[in-house]
Amino acid sequence: MVKVSTNQFLEIQIESSKREAREFAELVSSQLENGIDRQTVISNIQKSIEGTDIESGFVCMFDWSGVEICHPDPQKIGKKTNPDESYVRSIDNEINSEDFYGLLTNKKQKGGIRDFPNEDRNSEIIYLYPVKNSDWIIAAHANISKIEKQIEKLKFNFLLVYLLSSATIVLLSLLTVRFLGSYYEKTLELKNEKL
Repeated sequence: MVKVSTNQFLEIQIESSKREAREFAELVSSQLENGIDRQTVISNIQKSIEGTDIESGFVCMFDWSGVEICHPDPQKIGKKTNPDESYVRSIDNEINSEDFYGLLTNKKQKGGIRDFPNEDRNSEIIYLYPVKNSDWIIAAHANISKIEKQIEKLKFNFLLVYLLSSATIVLLSLLTVRFLGSYYEKTLELKNEKL
């Protein structure tokens, strides 16, 4: 049940990230098609995403060589994104919820270190979408640590429900056995009195 619920949660996260990346790419593409200067477009995009909440996920934009053009954290602009810093290897290689769940749960635990490509990153790229008429790519990130915390919370909630359900079933079973036992005990006492 935890796996099914987690897969549904991850599917929602992935679909949301895909939709956000596609809409963002369409916005950038439409600005370029309307003749707005590339530098103005970059400036507009940076203003719109700078300082946004990166808690659950976010989008950024980089060029064909992997250099960050726009990012919610301005200090990351101009830095190169290496291919090994992402779950996604190419634009047409999408991640699904099963793969994402497997990456989150089957990570190697050597000394408590995750087997993610880059341990210093708080997020991983889960979807890439190209911007039409440019050499730019929109990347949708997912915050791995927050997702892991939500999965742990989900596991805890399931465990709590199972424990409470088990305790209730045991208590009801005990009461039922006690009630039936006392009924048969009274029946036996009546038979004994007749004898």
